[in-house]
Amino acid sequence: MFLDKTSEEEFFASLESNLHKQHSFEDDLKSNRVSDVQAYLKRAALALARAGLRKEAECVVMVSEDAMKDLTSEKMLKNLEQKGWVFNADDGHSQDACMAEDCAQCSEGSQAQLSQQELKDLRALLNK
Repeated sequence: MFLDKTSEEEFFASLESNLHKQHSFEDDLKSNRVSDVQAYLKRAALALARAGLRKEAECVVMVSEDAMKDLTSEKMLKNLEQKGWVFNADDGHSQDACMAEDCAQCSEGSQAQLSQQELKDLRALLNK
């Protein structure tokens, strides 16, 4: 059976709508279902490990464990301003071990700073 262009577009629009209803990452964050988000991250880490991307899997595991414990939007903003990222754990960045030529953290000797507009936008996102 062949689909014409209209029915194909309707099919994909319907599929996308259903996927957004069932598995919306933003809805999980808004409703504070952090345990669901952690489960998604664990599945992602497992998939990455199976694909042979061990370093990436380790990064996802690190984010999904202690780094997300007891996070609130206020604590995430505080961490972002102090550490340069929203999670509880240290980012592990070392100037001695950094191999990037244009690393913003190393060139300024501190974490990259966000503009006031970026902070305002981030606060608005986290408070939704």
